[in-house]
Amino acid sequence: MHLNRTAALIWYLCDGRRTVEQILGLLRDAYPEARSEIDADVRRVLQLFLDHEALTIEPSLPDATPRP
Repeated sequence: MHLNRTAALIWYLCDGRRTVEQILGLLRDAYPEARSEIDADVRRVLQLFLDHEALTIEPSLPDATPRP
């Protein structure tokens, strides 16, 4: 799989400790000028990763604490 810069950054942020919402928040804060496109772009890239079985998304548990 070949990743452009945006997809590579999203891949880097998929470290098993961050939720999708945390990744979105980090990118919204880092790129406020692209805020309106970030959600759709991130979700599109994550779907590509899922489609290629490059990652899985675990459901959140309400009482789960983040791993260090």
